[in-house]
Amino acid sequence: MRDGKPRKTKEIADTIKKDYKLPDSLYKDFMTKQNDSQRPTLEKNINYAIDRLRRNDVYGYKGPLINYVRPGGKRGPMKITDLGSNCNFGRSKPNINGTVLRESLEKYNRQNNTSINKSNDGGRKTLHDIGNHKNIILFGPPGTGKTFFTKAYAMSIVFGEESLKMEKNDFEDKYAELIKSKQVRFVTFHQSLTYEQFIEGIMPVLYENGQSNSLDKNELQYELKSGIFKEICENAKNNNEQNYVLIIDEINRGNVSRIFGELITLIEETKRSGTEESIEAILPYSKKPFSVPSNVYVLGTMNTADRSLVSLDTALRRRFYFIEMPPDPDFIPEKLIEDKIDLRSIMNVLNKRIVAIYDQDHRLGHAYFLGIENLNDLMDAFRMKIIPQLEEYFHDDYDKIKLVLSYANDNDKSDFIKEEDIGDAFNNKSLIINKAYSITIPDNINAYTGLYNVKIGINGNDSESLDNS
Repeated sequence: MRDGKPRKTKEIADTIKKDYKLPDSLYKDFMTKQNDSQRPTLEKNINYAIDRLRRNDVYGYKGPLINYVRPGGKRGPMKITDLGSNCNFGRSKPNINGTVLRESLEKYNRQNNTSINKSNDGGRKTLHDIGNHKNIILFGPPGTGKTFFTKAYAMSIVFGEESLKMEKNDFEDKYAELIKSKQVRFVTFHQSLTYEQFIEGIMPVLYENGQSNSLDKNELQYELKSGIFKEICENAKNNNEQNYVLIIDEINRGNVSRIFGELITLIEETKRSGTEESIEAILPYSKKPFSVPSNVYVLGTMNTADRSLVSLDTALRRRFYFIEMPPDPDFIPEKLIEDKIDLRSIMNVLNKRIVAIYDQDHRLGHAYFLGIENLNDLMDAFRMKIIPQLEEYFHDDYDKIKLVLSYANDNDKSDFIKEEDIGDAFNNKSLIINKAYSITIPDNINAYTGLYNVKIGINGNDSESLDNS
């Protein structure tokens, strides 16, 4: 729907082709295998479903629809699997049979051995299609795989769809070669990083005896040095048949204006060399003209717990394409710890409470719950990762931390936060300091299942869950 009028089928089809890059061969192959009487309905369902996804998702999912459909119910951003048996979108009124659509696509996946399981390939088959965007930022709370996914995106930029077909060992070997050849570079932004280190500057160089014309054993000299960004741009210009990738981890932690300087304009896609609006800048130290080639991709990561998207430098935000990396329970194995504890439900419930008390930028990523095989591992995860992160989020406000870690059936009770009455520690009874908090890591299963199970703590029945995501 747009302006209260249903969108025309052709317009929707154009949207699919342009915004979603749904491969024509895959789409046609899928449609030709459907029942003749069902094909028109399915085609309409797909068109409207993609249109709904496009309009419903702020940052826009960019990828083949076939990779966006997987079983698992309501997890993560809106998926086709969220569609009910008779959904209608806005006022456009067509009843979309989401169940038929989902089952048909899943059947197609099974028949054609199309893998849609993230755990098999590290999530590479669910990468967003970045299209022609040269500047990308992956953003999300801590532990959502932003830095991990930069490797997959970099490989996709260099090798295209071929990277999705690589076996894990081959994938890792080729990535190591890209790092060694400096076709992919990695840098972490921080408050001390400067323009001189990133672009170019006069830098100190310590020569040992015989390395310079000086007779001194060790001499400190100053030379004009290229920074990592200038180096990768020069390499890309000399080999314009290949794509080069600069990965900037924690891009929001650096002083962007100080680091990029005047080159913040040059990284804009329309200002790259070879474009109609290309711009060159004269570098302040070397006095030489400089431009950013079109085969250089800048891939950044941004931790929203450190700095929200709203407060990001406007010049930076305007020039980058943003891809959200939310906590995704599908990355967590479905197995139950000690045959009872559901890690996915724990993460979902804790994050719901964090969002209610704080905001979405401070959720816990799925990485906090990976590698947990038994109760001891889970206790260590809470002791060393989850609770310290909550203490940082809530600035040691243990009333709020206790609320996050409370029982599903009693938000005043938590086995993780213990209260002690210390009112008798002072003679002055008017003091408002009357209780102290201590952290404890419970070793009983009910403390963990009780986070999401409303029956725990009442009669021990383990059948009803607060997590319905």
